[in-house]
Amino acid sequence: MKKRGRWGCGWIFILVLCFLLPPYQGSAHPLTLVSTKAVLQEKSLSVQMLVEAALLKRIKGVELEKGSPLPPQVKSKLQQVVSQKFQISNEGKRMQGRLEDVRWLDHTHLKLHLTYSSNEKLGKLTFVDDLFFDVAGKQHQNVLTLVETGIESTFVFSQSARELTFHAGTALSWWVASKEFFQLGVEHIWFGFDHLAFLFALLLVRDRWQEMVKVITSFTIAHSITLFLAMMNILAIPSKWVEALIALSILIVALENLWLEKGEPWLRRWVITFYFGLIHGLGFAGSLADIQLPKNHLLTALFSFNMGIEAGQLVIVALVWPLLAYLWRQRAFIWVARGLTLVIALLGLAWFVERAFEWDIPFFDL
Repeated sequence: MKKRGRWGCGWIFILVLCFLLPPYQGSAHPLTLVSTKAVLQEKSLSVQMLVEAALLKRIKGVELEKGSPLPPQVKSKLQQVVSQKFQISNEGKRMQGRLEDVRWLDHTHLKLHLTYSSNEKLGKLTFVDDLFFDVAGKQHQNVLTLVETGIESTFVFSQSARELTFHAGTALSWWVASKEFFQLGVEHIWFGFDHLAFLFALLLVRDRWQEMVKVITSFTIAHSITLFLAMMNILAIPSKWVEALIALSILIVALENLWLEKGEPWLRRWVITFYFGLIHGLGFAGSLADIQLPKNHLLTALFSFNMGIEAGQLVIVALVWPLLAYLWRQRAFIWVARGLTLVIALLGLAWFVERAFEWDIPFFDL
């Protein structure tokens, strides 16, 4: 009975991990981002929307070929969908939206140019964004940058915040940008399954809490450095290799977990975590690369996004570490930990092969 109880504790831990990981099929980065820039004029708005082609393809009736001009029927479908689901009102009256142009920006993104016009001077404006939430759900955000007389401000539409009301001539406060980018950081770590796999691999090692504090701190410092350098355009590495190296870091840490049972670590744990943290920071920066961050709130947005990542990470550690500390006292749990470590290693290997060699492995989408 006692042995079965120990195994029961192990399965409880696995169920906790399954609860922490939100249900989603496939991608290591299910979070989808759209970047929208709205320039306010006297009686109209010029809106540019940067959208991933993969996201547009989720709309029924929209078929795209990389680099090829969009046929009239596809443009007509986009006009219909965008005008219905991305609405702007001026003084309570809905503005007329028109799709002026849509073109490929690169091999993976398209830029939509829209114009919203009103018969009256812009006053109280209300944005309602229902675009893509029906096909992407809570994994979707739209980062809106408002530009008026050279002043920029930012708001992030999400599943729980689809409406924004403000007055023309009044920029949104820095607090709005701070709060929205903090939430974006939290959701990025919670829905970034490759980052979660790396974190769980670190936590699965039986170690003292003092050592774990060193590991988490070194990871935090490292990814904060490269996130800042990348977003300041001081450091630039092709995203393909960054994503491949992130996958490789997961594989290496998982294999080291197995090695630690037999011998000394290859490097001090906090040192190797620091090096890998530098790579993960570039990955975090990559998630913001396509967003037109507000120039006047740039540092605020970066700091808030990074703090959101830390908060999301600490919540996971606070939930998992106490349970792990208890389970490691159960002798049978070592087999459960080995099994979980092997699963994480296989995930890292699959993601690395996909990203480095651009192979499509079923159930391990990029």
